[in-house]
Amino acid sequence: MTALHEAAAIGDSESLEHLLRRGEENPDGEDWDWGKRTPPHVAAAAGHEICVKILPEHGADGEMRMAGGGHLHIVLLKEVVWQYCRLWFRKESV
Repeated sequence: MTALHEAAAIGDSESLEHLLRRGEENPDGEDWDWGKRTPPHVAAAAGHEICVKILPEHGADGEMRMAGGGHLHIVLLKEVVWQYCRLWFRKESV
């Protein structure tokens, strides 16, 4: 697991930015421990919007597909729908 993937997964935007500025991590690097996902896919799936915005500023390709064929915008859309459903169900149960 790369440090960049870990920072993207937990939403640590400061560490993410630091790692990217050092230039030692590939912002589009696939990691086998993360199902061959790239850092943008990991950040999007976890709902870390700030990290998703930082990565393209350092060269991440927003059009890159995951190993399973998923585009970043599909991952983001799924996260938005999931967040909306959680809010809606929370509202209904109150």
